[in-house]
Amino acid sequence: MFRKSNLTSGTDAGQPRERRVFLYLPLLAALVTLIIELFNHKAFTEGLSAFTKFASGGPLALLVDVLLCNVFIKNLVARTRPFDVNTTVQLLVAKPRDYSFPSGHTAASFASVTALYLAGEKKMWKAALVLAVLIALSRLYLYVHYPTDIIGGVIFGSLSGYLGYKIVEQIRKKR
Repeated sequence: MFRKSNLTSGTDAGQPRERRVFLYLPLLAALVTLIIELFNHKAFTEGLSAFTKFASGGPLALLVDVLLCNVFIKNLVARTRPFDVNTTVQLLVAKPRDYSFPSGHTAASFASVTALYLAGEKKMWKAALVLAVLIALSRLYLYVHYPTDIIGGVIFGSLSGYLGYKIVEQIRKKR
């Protein structure tokens, strides 16, 4: 099922640890920017109820995403990854051990964007959308997904965000 090279432990294709840290700096910078935007005085005072909606719907959307994408669909489709087909490519990250379709990173980021949008976050969802698109493109750049994996991640992630939001709304109506 998996080649032996997929089962090696987590060195990032021979990259020194110092270089691997730099791969995460853009993500950290975007996260800090999102947090600062959240506590912007106008967004904080007007968007607090939207944030509380997201705080309950966002994690649920991610839970739906994990169950839908990583537990069911990936194992059902069982698509090999691009680096398993083209073995001449040297990866910049550790080889993922699970299947390729859909992209879990893309699905999780779009589930969060959808939950933010549906919760009524006026500014934050736009910044999160930019970050989600960058995450999706990075999965292609890192050669761990096909373009259709990314499209599937966007679709299933958005669906997960919608389902998480609707479940929270149903729970609130029953209270």
